[in-house]
Amino acid sequence: SVLSGCVGLVLVFMMYFQEGASWKFLFPYYCMCILATSAYTMVTYISALKQYKEVALVYAAGVAVIIPIFLVLYQWAGVHIISSIYWALVIGFFLINMLLVYCCLKAFGNPSNRYYEYLNYYKEYSFLVISGLLYIIGMYSSNVVYWFFSDMGAKVSIFRTAPNYDFAMFLGMLINLSAMVIFEVK
Repeated sequence: SVLSGCVGLVLVFMMYFQEGASWKFLFPYYCMCILATSAYTMVTYISALKQYKEVALVYAAGVAVIIPIFLVLYQWAGVHIISSIYWALVIGFFLINMLLVYCCLKAFGNPSNRYYEYLNYYKEYSFLVISGLLYIIGMYSSNVVYWFFSDMGAKVSIFRTAPNYDFAMFLGMLINLSAMVIFEVK
């Protein structure tokens, strides 16, 4: 959370000072950066216990809150559509995080004071760490090449994108998602 908060803060300041983005937009953007990262991290812990039903129910509860909040903000309160989406996501992901924390506490109990004991696993399973890192680098290095060195690349605010290639990569990842889930479960 601290690391994602620092990265998010750098992005927010860059968007504010380079692009002049409004703080009304940047504050929920920053919150989403932290909340989404925290939810992803906690899902990793819970999926290690193979509590997939709980994870699915937690996210279903979050979506059940996100949609009505968006409708209230956009339809009845007259909030701009992007702000409505971000605030609904912030509130929904906050609920998701609270429910995931509850699931983690239920599964693992209260935290101990041995915060860095997990680092021993990086040494013991260094091959998994290296292969996971190389997998991620291999998956995203082509995106970076298209973003910065192709004719399809475009600059959007402080970010670079290649919409056609990014969409194709998204579809490719969706297709491979089931294989990744099956691998993790087995």
